[in-house]
Amino acid sequence: MTLENPTTSFKLRVLLASKTREHLLQIIRDYNEYCKANDLKDKMLKGYSKKPYNTKEGLIDFLLERLSDEEQEAILEKIEMKYIEDLFDVAAAYFLDQNEREKLETITFTENGVKLSFKGWQWENEVELELTDDGELKYYNCTCRTGRMEGFCPHLFTGLIVLIKENKLSLDKFIFTIPDSALIEIQKLEVDIKKFEDIDVKSADIVLGNDYFISVDGNLVTLKWGGERAGKTTKDVTKEKNPIPVELWVAKKVVDKILAPLRDHPQPREVYKDEYGIVPIILENEKLVSKLLKKFNQVNEREHTNLPSTKKELEKFLTQHL
Repeated sequence: MTLENPTTSFKLRVLLASKTREHLLQIIRDYNEYCKANDLKDKMLKGYSKKPYNTKEGLIDFLLERLSDEEQEAILEKIEMKYIEDLFDVAAAYFLDQNEREKLETITFTENGVKLSFKGWQWENEVELELTDDGELKYYNCTCRTGRMEGFCPHLFTGLIVLIKENKLSLDKFIFTIPDSALIEIQKLEVDIKKFEDIDVKSADIVLGNDYFISVDGNLVTLKWGGERAGKTTKDVTKEKNPIPVELWVAKKVVDKILAPLRDHPQPREVYKDEYGIVPIILENEKLVSKLLKKFNQVNEREHTNLPSTKKELEKFLTQHL
């Protein structure tokens, strides 16, 4: 949705879309109570409980159709600051891992903005924000219900937090005034971008099979995996209960993930990329070599497969795609 020359009606719509149907009904009730109290009964809003206005989107259309420009401006002035604060509060919860229904999965910077993906119980959402060269938000799109209504959603505001923390968003050119209270909380908020960086074949340091990716940045190791239980996690290896050198930690993890598929079928994961140099580390560690060969030999005996049975064969297996 483009944000060029936003009107009062547009601003009111995107904020109202962030609220529930019951909240919109309360706005109408409050308006009607005001009319009653001020001898303006002829201006009371009626017919909003009938089709096509009896849905959330319908109620928004109803309000924008029935309210004058002056009335829309008055409502916008009344709700703007509180609604913006609420959206930033919900967005901040993603970084604090306090949203019980949905998790922030990835943050990917684009040429002129940022994309974020979110994963719920049985759904996924993706939001995209695009900036002008001078940092003004000019376009946004989100796949969530509010986003499909062209509304401002917590996903969008999560992206705004990222852009604010990265000093990419021009605050004075934003469509709404961001309350000082929200900016103070954003300043306090710790946002570890690397924790949410997307990992794929191009950016990963190590790729195992077609579904396991590992990226290493100092003591931080990010793991991403696909399948029915797809997920992603970032660990600070130095903060493990029994810390060991990062290289050894990664080597053990790679060995475990090579062997993991053998629980269900006779084909282990293969190494398709190794820019970290983990294969030589594995081959120099006799315990890890022994662990791999022992498991491979067990599978060979049980399944009549032809997995490596010697260290030389193991080296060929680990490096065949590199």
